[in-house]
Amino acid sequence: MTTFTFLKDRLVRSGDKHSLLALIMAKIDSTINTVVRQIGFSNFERRLHGMEESSQPGRSAESVRSKSWTPSG
Repeated sequence: MTTFTFLKDRLVRSGDKHSLLALIMAKIDSTINTVVRQIGFSNFERRLHGMEESSQPGRSAESVRSKSWTPSG
């Protein structure tokens, strides 16, 4: 954020609206990607750690791991 703020302030002072818009759009894109990635990690961990092998016979942590990383999983 420090670098972003520095660059944003510099672009505001220079009046380069095109570059300022590109910087802000890149920051928004990065933030959205971070949220989506963290949701994916959370879902994976909830599926892996939330399961009890005794309640789901035939399913192991390894099977969840392999299914979580496949396109159809």
